[in-house]
Amino acid sequence: MLLRFAAPGFLLLLLAATAIFYWQLRFGRAGEPPLRFSSLRVAGLMVRSFRQRLRPLPGILRAIALVLLVVGLARPTVSRPVEASPGAGIDIVLALDISSSMSATDLGVRNRLETAKNVMREFLANRTGDRVGLVGFASEAVTVSPLSLDYPILLGLLDDVNFGRLPDGTAIGHGLATAVNLLRDAKGKSRVVILLTDGENNAGEIAPGTAAKMAQALNIKAYTILVGASGNRPRPGSNRPAPASPGEETLQQISDATGAAFFRATDEETLRQIYESIGRLEKTETGQQKFVEVIDLGFYLFLGGVVALLLESLLRNSWLRRAP
Repeated sequence: MLLRFAAPGFLLLLLAATAIFYWQLRFGRAGEPPLRFSSLRVAGLMVRSFRQRLRPLPGILRAIALVLLVVGLARPTVSRPVEASPGAGIDIVLALDISSSMSATDLGVRNRLETAKNVMREFLANRTGDRVGLVGFASEAVTVSPLSLDYPILLGLLDDVNFGRLPDGTAIGHGLATAVNLLRDAKGKSRVVILLTDGENNAGEIAPGTAAKMAQALNIKAYTILVGASGNRPRPGSNRPAPASPGEETLQQISDATGAAFFRATDEETLRQIYESIGRLEKTETGQQKFVEVIDLGFYLFLGGVVALLLESLLRNSWLRRAP
């Protein structure tokens, strides 16, 4: 917090005010006719009343009023930095494959879907000022969350994303088109889709190439991630191996067409590094906007000075009135 004066020259009047008060205290009652008493011994034994104790109050109020009025003329202002809402960040849609093949456990202890969700939670925890949306897709696509800055709610919705919510299949084109539609009217510094899948497009009415052209026309980047290790492990409860991931060429074409990048993740740590890499590529530089709030204290000081003068006049001419 910083205090400044727009007209500091008026503060010199405080020196004159100090001289006036000193003169009043020293000589102010010199010309008043004294009252003569034969002895003041009895007066010294008397207990002073509450009103007598307040006799100096009008003079104190006058001094306060003068100081407030003089300082008010100097136009003091107080300024302090204030953090506003997060600045305009980027808009991101996370498109997540929730088809049954994502139940394979070839990335580590957890299946592909849980591994992806775990890494996405960490990704969300590192965002500041970026609006994030969430899309799930299998043979169809659904908007789980529109663009939002409420990361705790996004994390809760991400936890609820699971298998069986949509008919089985992998509609990459439909998932990408749904994510692009969320970003169509977004106003962020840049607009990004991060699409994660483990297979080739085999469902949906929208071809991946068509969805990529939609993103390209709207200047939306589409980062694509293919998950799955070579020599896939079987799904839980099944002796059949999870299907391989032949969609690498499709995902590469999507990312190339939109000016983004394609990644391949064969384990959880690699996937984590991929999201960190995308986070660095699409990092928001503005952080939070800061501005300075300036409060002009002149009006309040003048108001205080006038109130003090009125109160001083009222007391001096009524309850605390003095006889000569």
